Amino acid sequence: MDQSLEVARKYSPALRIQKNKQEQVKLDYRSALGSALPQVAASYDVQRFLKKPTFGGFSLNSNWEKTVSVTVSQVLYSFGGVSNALDAANHAVDISKLNEAMTQLEVEYAVKLSFYSIHLAKRQLKIAEESLENAKTNLSILRDYFASGRPPQQDYIRLRTDVASRSSQLLDAQKNLQQAKVSFRTLLGLPADTIVEVTDEPQSDPKVIASNQLKNKAFQNHPSIRLLEKQMLYAESLSKATESKLYPSLGLFYNFSLSERSNRELYLTDSQIDTSVIGISLSWDIWSGGKNRAEIAKSQIMVQEIELEKVREKDRIQQALQEKLIEYRSLKNTIENDRTSVKLAKESFRVSQNRFRTGKTSVTELNSSEMQLYQTMLSLALHQFQMQEAKASIHKLTSEEG
Repeated sequence: MDQSLEVARKYSPALRIQKNKQEQVKLDYRSALGSALPQVAASYDVQRFLKKPTFGGFSLNSNWEKTVSVTVSQVLYSFGGVSNALDAANHAVDISKLNEAMTQLEVEYAVKLSFYSIHLAKRQLKIAEESLENAKTNLSILRDYFASGRPPQQDYIRLRTDVASRSSQLLDAQKNLQQAKVSFRTLLGLPADTIVEVTDEPQSDPKVIASNQLKNKAFQNHPSIRLLEKQMLYAESLSKATESKLYPSLGLFYNFSLSERSNRELYLTDSQIDTSVIGISLSWDIWSGGKNRAEIAKSQIMVQEIELEKVREKDRIQQALQEKLIEYRSLKNTIENDRTSVKLAKESFRVSQNRFRTGKTSVTELNSSEMQLYQTMLSLALHQFQMQEAKASIHKLTSEEG
């Protein structure tokens, strides 16, 4: 199981997609961080005057102007706009990590289910082989008993029918095992010709101590709960960053420009003007048609929605966990009863088979005891699979190994 999970984690396209998204979110954080750092911009302009510029009533004898400008700006205060944008970006990184953790839980659950499905198919195949062998033995006993004569036609046909039906069940069991292995290979990204042999897992009880303890672990550890908590922090930071747009932004800037003018050709220079300026800028988006306030209201509704979603997710996890705990505890008792039933059914079939050898029982009784053995063995195999699935579900709900 450990090897299977390791291979699946490395291969899983879903996990690799989440890792890719995480890298994108990290770049978004870097982008948000850039808005808090100094900004440097450069420009180069070429102008052709259609009318010569005038200054103080005097005409400047220029037809062309070439200007190189470099501006360095730094936001000083934006009423939390930049800091909250950084917080939101940081929460977005955490959200991407939790999405990856949730995806990993789903991948692990799918692998475990596929792994246990192979075990179930192997048990069913073994049961079908034993059942076919029992049916062949019954037919052989009938032939031996009437070796010197002709066996009753009805009994002979009935036992041959049992052999044929058990052969069909064996073929179905072989098909189910092959399909289970195909699904397993797909989850692990293995080639179609890879031989799959899963080892037996030790039968150990999962950490199902008490419902309240497990419920607390589910609420504390489950990525979906932590994801909603991070989403709430993200929405709150985003709301504050949006709200800051209602207030002015204060910044510092420095500008250097070099202007060359020419009254002849573009590439010539008749005069040159250098300018170096430092100053403070105050910008205020006073009215945006209600856009900013609409975005603020939307982000506040988002926070409320996440709060409700968190309550619903807790209820879902609590209900699913309680159902799986009840199922697991019930299956523990059921499997013990199944083992007793299989033991008794084997003994009953052995007695019926021995009685059939001496002609003391009928084919009907023999078939009935064999069918009872077949059904009890199938029930045991199915309940063992369901118990393993319950353990995997408990782990998925609590992030605790079973």
